[in-house]
Amino acid sequence: MNRYILTALLCFSSPVYAQGLSLDTLLDDTGGAPEPTSDSPASLWPTAVNVDQVYRTVSIDWEDQPDETLPFGAIIQLEHARAWDGHPEELFVIFQDGRRVVIGRGAGVPAQVSLMRAWLSERITELPPGSGHGARPDGATDPKLKISAAGAEIRLGGLGGPPSSTASTASQTKKPRCDDCIEKQDLDRVVKQRMGEIRGCFQRASQNDPSLAGEVVVRFQVTTSGAIGSATIKRSSLNNSVVEACIREQFLKMVFPRPPGNKPIQATYPVVFAPSR
Repeated sequence: MNRYILTALLCFSSPVYAQGLSLDTLLDDTGGAPEPTSDSPASLWPTAVNVDQVYRTVSIDWEDQPDETLPFGAIIQLEHARAWDGHPEELFVIFQDGRRVVIGRGAGVPAQVSLMRAWLSERITELPPGSGHGARPDGATDPKLKISAAGAEIRLGGLGGPPSSTASTASQTKKPRCDDCIEKQDLDRVVKQRMGEIRGCFQRASQNDPSLAGEVVVRFQVTTSGAIGSATIKRSSLNNSVVEACIREQFLKMVFPRPPGNKPIQATYPVVFAPSR
């Protein structure tokens, strides 16, 4: 009886050795990957996408339909399809409504994935080599993906990119700072210093209402000393007076650089909240 069992085991095992796989092949994590499927998953192709980690939104520009902005809460997952057999690196976002949208394509995708891991790591999925690639529609171009913080573009190494001769020339000829406004970088910098407290206003309320979400736009006055003279809620889709009052109090505590024209300045700032569930 044992002889027959041993013979059966050898018969089932022999095809493995007949393949003649080398050690390098066995250690290569792409060597055993499946061949790309002929039926690529259905994917939508926008013209441009902006992922903002401060506002926690995904803004999508479409060629033939209205542009849209969705909160991070609408994202089920991000899928990273690695280069394989003529397919370039691709990055997709899967929304709760079932849409699969390509947001990045080409050699820059790995760097873009690395940037987004800081705040979306739990939603990023690495697909097996050879799977998940989309079929680009005829005439479509690769979407331009921008990763930003409150509108300022983020790249590996910091905000923006390395200086160039063109940029240097532009900086020398650009118009001087305005006398009746606050520079955007100053506005973002001060607001982000209190963004933790502002999120706390929302998170405390969302514990009782996980579906709470929306945008709050704050209008405020910066006095000649840089302190906030007044702050009001210009508009809000949260419909939660407690959260709105808490956000207003946080803005009243901010201190900005002195206005360049030495006169009070009015400004507005939007804050977007995604549902916690």
